[in-house]
Amino acid sequence: MKDAKEIRGRAERAEEGKNNLKIATDYFLLFLATEKPSLTNRAPWKETAQTLRQLHSAIRKADLCALRNLLTESSDYSCLDTSYGGATALQLALRLDSEEICGLLLSSGASANVSADQDDNTLLHQASRQNQVGIVRVLLAAGADTEASNADGLTPLHCAAELGHLDPARLLVEAGCNLNRANLKGRSPLMTAALHGHLEIVELLVEAKCDLHWRDNERKNALMVATQANENDIVRFLINSGKRYSI
Repeated sequence: MKDAKEIRGRAERAEEGKNNLKIATDYFLLFLATEKPSLTNRAPWKETAQTLRQLHSAIRKADLCALRNLLTESSDYSCLDTSYGGATALQLALRLDSEEICGLLLSSGASANVSADQDDNTLLHQASRQNQVGIVRVLLAAGADTEASNADGLTPLHCAAELGHLDPARLLVEAGCNLNRANLKGRSPLMTAALHGHLEIVELLVEAKCDLHWRDNERKNALMVATQANENDIVRFLINSGKRYSI
């Protein structure tokens, strides 16, 4: 009797195991049908990886003919914003300071507003900081966000103002950017330019009618900042601008 019961128990457990296996198999097949992972067919990823390699190779070689052919033949435009070797196609073009390649990638569908690094700088931040005037121009033409702020609250205009890059700053002003956007310290681009002694940027922003009375988190305005930084030319300009400050 004991042997018969044991045999019957084994049979029941085996049947239960088959049922569980069938249920698991059904769920897996349902997963394949709904999620469509490329478990059995990896060709699409291989094609994308190959396209990325060819794309980046053409950019590094500045081979515009090969690049145009790739962009014409490829049907996977998502690869334009895919990082490969630590950079997207646009980031690589920016590193090479190639206005023409940037323009070609942007006109082919690359995004002008992707975050370019871990500090939330966009390509427009980087190009403004590096005084890449032509690239700033093509990014703006492609709809780059002039109001994007990085981890420190800096806009592209702050970046240009901090380093005294007049031409990128002028392009940003002409594009209609917010002249008074404050960073995390409450400083406007005017205050940033005054602090770092860039008179031409100060003149540009004042002429564009920025807010001369803007105060930062410490309740300082541009004239106060310039005075404390001993930027005497900027102090004289701000006073001669005809605006009243309380220092």
